[in-house]
Amino acid sequence: MLTPIQAVSNDTFLPERLNLAIGKRCFVSCQGCYTHFGQHEPDLKRLLESVSLFVDLGVSDITISGGDPLTINNLLGFLDDLRQLKVRSIKLDTVGTHLIQNPLREEIPPGLEGRPSLNSLMKRLDFMGIPLDGWSNATVSLFRAGRPQLYEETKELLDAIDGTAGFPMVIINTVAHAMNLSGLSRIGQEILRHPAVCHWNIFQFSPTDQVSAEINAGYRITDPMFHMAEKAWRNSLASHSATAKGITTEFRSVRSRLGQYLLINSDGVAWVPDERGQTISLGAVFQNEHQILSDWSKTVFRLRALRNPPARIET
Repeated sequence: MLTPIQAVSNDTFLPERLNLAIGKRCFVSCQGCYTHFGQHEPDLKRLLESVSLFVDLGVSDITISGGDPLTINNLLGFLDDLRQLKVRSIKLDTVGTHLIQNPLREEIPPGLEGRPSLNSLMKRLDFMGIPLDGWSNATVSLFRAGRPQLYEETKELLDAIDGTAGFPMVIINTVAHAMNLSGLSRIGQEILRHPAVCHWNIFQFSPTDQVSAEINAGYRITDPMFHMAEKAWRNSLASHSATAKGITTEFRSVRSRLGQYLLINSDGVAWVPDERGQTISLGAVFQNEHQILSDWSKTVFRLRALRNPPARIET
């Protein structure tokens, strides 16, 4: 449902989205987190200047992530400034911590100055990405630790958005891994309860050099396992119910995601992961946007060529 990678020429691509992974902290601890965290708070002024240049270069869909972007100071002002740059869409990926405490209040709860209410946040977004990786607190905690009631909190948050959003705007993001793959239909049943949901992404767990080999091995699922899970979902009654409700579902394998995003962390460093989860740093983006986009494109072209080598001609 989101804009596909655009081929500018045979060897030049534009990313599907500019992913500002600038929240340098998070309310949960994902055991298989791939984020290449920055060390410093994001310089929002310089990031806006960069986004303006990327929009001029043709990248106009923005995701704000992290970590969790709710930890960014003056997030609402940043969103307002982004909109002035005439970006095409703004998506924010968050676990939504604290938003359900006062879902309809504009006031900021004591001790949470600078963090928005749910209502004020949704007014500024086209999409909100919410993670849901299980069907109970226990199964969610297999991947996302640190909040033992996260499943129940997520359900409350989705209920609050159902009652607040004027249109379906929630994208559910599920990391499919070895310990939850058999329960996708149970996750789907919860998703079907919420009219605010418009799309469900099921991501095949991607290995990453940001965690240990043991963690990668524990979550790993093979391509055939992932494709079988997709086939089972497509053939299920729940899948047909989702289609009837206008919820699109996308199974996104490691290979299909290869080189889809240009990621930038809170330090302004751009990077892209390869198929094995190795972090390829492209360097500092500030005042170097055109070169970063060119280097990203060349890197993606190389990675995709390695994935799909030309057929050998027998002689």
